[in-house]
Amino acid sequence: MKQKTRTLLSKILFKLRFILLEVIQHAEKEQIATKNEILLSKILTKGKGIRFNGSITITHPRLITLGSNVHIGNNAYIHSDGGVIIGDNTHISRNFVLYSSNHQYEGEALPYDNKRVYKPVHIEKNVWIGMNVCIIPGVTIGEGAIIGLGTVVTRDVPRLSIIGNPPERILKSRNETLYSNLENKKKYGGINGDLYNQSGRTVMEMEDNLFFIVGTGRSGSEAIAKTLNEHPDITCAHEPKGELIKLSTDYAHKLISKDEVKSRIIALYKSSSNIYTKIYGESDQKISNLVEIYAEIFPKAKFIWSIRESKKFIMSAYGRGWFDDREFEYPFREKLSVPSLFALPIYRENRINGGICDPRIDIEIWKKMSPFERNCWYWEYWNSLIEQQLETISNESISIKLESFNTNVLDILTFLDANDIRLKPKTTNIAAYPIQQNLTLEEEAHHNKWCLKKMNKWYGIK
Repeated sequence: MKQKTRTLLSKILFKLRFILLEVIQHAEKEQIATKNEILLSKILTKGKGIRFNGSITITHPRLITLGSNVHIGNNAYIHSDGGVIIGDNTHISRNFVLYSSNHQYEGEALPYDNKRVYKPVHIEKNVWIGMNVCIIPGVTIGEGAIIGLGTVVTRDVPRLSIIGNPPERILKSRNETLYSNLENKKKYGGINGDLYNQSGRTVMEMEDNLFFIVGTGRSGSEAIAKTLNEHPDITCAHEPKGELIKLSTDYAHKLISKDEVKSRIIALYKSSSNIYTKIYGESDQKISNLVEIYAEIFPKAKFIWSIRESKKFIMSAYGRGWFDDREFEYPFREKLSVPSLFALPIYRENRINGGICDPRIDIEIWKKMSPFERNCWYWEYWNSLIEQQLETISNESISIKLESFNTNVLDILTFLDANDIRLKPKTTNIAAYPIQQNLTLEEEAHHNKWCLKKMNKWYGIK
């Protein structure tokens, strides 16, 4: 009897073990699916039909652009702090590793210091990447390429090439005629190669009905974007391309050429077929010093200059810790600074330096300026730069003052050739930190030095 009982218990426990294993596996899958949904929601520029097949790590979701019909396999690790673009219809297998930055090994410590060297990675559309592939910073994988399993990609891969180790040997090329025929017919494989219906457009495919909102930040561009998004014919994304944060600053600091900036912007905008409305726009302060380049790339695009009264902007930006000594790793002056910095690290690390980009100021003067005065400088410098560029390009443009935004919504719709629909203006990005209400005599002097003349001009004050 005891033996029968033990045998029965053994059978029950054996079955329970598998049931318990199934329950655990199901719970793990649900946990991974939830994690992936949250991760995907943090990626601002993306198409449709994206699949994360298992556990995926993307270190900086704001800095990655995903096209439509992109599949990424289990255990993928994408270190995206330098900027990553993955184009439409790219399928990536398991155990994929990609880095877009590296440690600085020629710095202030051995084997490396605490700085990183950023090099964006661009994977163009219709690429197939096999299992256990590694991609190093700075690589571009050309359209339609196939990367064999286990390949470590250390250099650019030509269009339509099929490569494998060692080292990244080009085995052959895809059939150009067949590839072009399928591309022209928009025949793309989705899950298991089944046909995927790609109905969206890339920004590069839009001849017109395109607009960009520029400004200093803290000037209502997010509110304009959210208001316009209520219109059924308009999509307006607020700061969707994180790679622009560093790109814009590097260009302002003359670290990269105009041609390089132009090619990288084109790469950003041709990778994702994610536009499904008649009119598309973006609001991003980091486009503000790139207006001339955007006008060359998009000659029919329209520009909206969002501007805010200088004192209101300065108090808001200064309250967030913009241009604080800590952002530039200068010696900290507690009496001149706010207690906490509210900007994200990526913005703090890429704050423009007036001692580098403005010929009126040398670096030593910049270091001595208070954070408050630097914000005064920025309001004048950035808005003047926008004004100068808008005067030189042939694209249509208008300026919108934040203070009168509520009454100007219809003007914006008319400017964009959108149907006259009553939209309720949105209020966003409200300060969640203490804002100083009154200026000291010294701060008033700094404001008047940098801003008073332009305030009088732009706001018609006599």
